[in-house]
Amino acid sequence: MLFAVVYLLLGTIQHDRAESLANLHANQRGHVAERLIVKPTMGNLLLWRSVYEMDGMYYVDAVRVGLPGNSKVFSGDKVQAFDIKRDLPQLTDQMMVYRDIERFEIFSDGFLAWHPERPNVLGDVRYSMLPTSIRPLWGIELPLDAPDEHVTFDTYRAMPEAERKAFFAMLFN
Repeated sequence: MLFAVVYLLLGTIQHDRAESLANLHANQRGHVAERLIVKPTMGNLLLWRSVYEMDGMYYVDAVRVGLPGNSKVFSGDKVQAFDIKRDLPQLTDQMMVYRDIERFEIFSDGFLAWHPERPNVLGDVRYSMLPTSIRPLWGIELPLDAPDEHVTFDTYRAMPEAERKAFFAMLFN
């Protein structure tokens, strides 16, 4: 029980530190984050994924919060935020694809963007295998040629060796 309490307290402290560093990094870019989230990467409290929105763009970075004075931000990718009215003006709110996108938008807390490698796939920008990447862990494939059919949910968990090495390099500084 003591371990669980200590781990949760450490997680709260690390979350606050990661969020402060992510905000500082955004400010150093000359940005004011409209929305900012930080999430720990798989199985650790050292390396965090930071995603913030500014002017319709998502900026994704990795934040390593080690010992005080030994923290680092790894700049990542950026991607345009999805906007259904702008990106898919041919859809109406009466179509199944439109309603499925709205549900996925709620599920992803509005952090949607087009998958960089898969056409017609909307992804949840909050999660990726590599904390600096915009390639999502999951998304929905839109049947735009049949807008009255349901979307298909899929996962994208492949992590090539180069990405694995990059992840561990960030994790172990």
